Amino acid sequence: MKTLLVALALIGALVHPAAAEDEIAFFTPGDPVLDHPAVTYADLIKQVIPDFGLNANSDWVGTLPDGIRHIDGPDTVGEKPEELKIGNVDVRQLEADGHKNLWVMADLNGGGMLGMYTLLMVFDDSASPKLLDAAEVDTDQLTGFLGAQLRISARDEAITVDSEHSNSSQTYQDQSLLFVYRGKLARLAEFFAFGTRTCTYSQTEFVDVRATPGGKGFWPIKIVNTRSIARFAESDECPDAKDSDYRRTTYTAVYKWNAKTGRYETRSKELDRLFEADQDQF
Repeated sequence: MKTLLVALALIGALVHPAAAEDEIAFFTPGDPVLDHPAVTYADLIKQVIPDFGLNANSDWVGTLPDGIRHIDGPDTVGEKPEELKIGNVDVRQLEADGHKNLWVMADLNGGGMLGMYTLLMVFDDSASPKLLDAAEVDTDQLTGFLGAQLRISARDEAITVDSEHSNSSQTYQDQSLLFVYRGKLARLAEFFAFGTRTCTYSQTEFVDVRATPGGKGFWPIKIVNTRSIARFAESDECPDAKDSDYRRTTYTAVYKWNAKTGRYETRSKELDRLFEADQDQF
């Protein structure tokens, strides 16, 4: 996950602003839990990985049990790591139904969809935090929280999980806005940001996610992806792109809560069309 924070700065495919450095909360499994000094993160992880503990080399290891779902649904399952090992965890505190929950994310040293199984666990905030849900959340090589939490109702918050990889000229970022509904992790929306650069063409995408406060239930969520494109003449040297070189187009989707289905939904196809256009450049 620390590698992800560096990779996000390599090329201009961006999402809503990342958390400030002092908001990033990495801990080792042996560290005490936020606001729970008598409990360690290893104690929490054992609720998902029962044999989790220190080995003879002082590494935190264990065996991933069967049955952990992927956030994409039952048709998606990442490979189990050959040797499960957790060096650190990334921690956030979010509200769900008016109660503070503890979100703990860990890379498991391999496996997953494309080389790194990333496990997200959510616990309540009781004196001895209890597991609410756990899911695999990686869809690409590097996965982590992106940005600060977003309030989506008077009693609930969500946060973006980014899964990405980059090569010498392109960055691919698959993001999921996640929240807890009725004690389970749920995906509010999924969106994509793509960046590419050659000596004659530069494209960046910036995703802005905002809620519109109002009412007692879940608020509408507006997602705007601004695609910026600059073209340059053939030259012996690649030019430095200036802000004025870019032409910008916005693609928008508004997600609204459907109480009957128990999920957020949108009628917009704009983000889907943008993703299809991006795929032509992969």
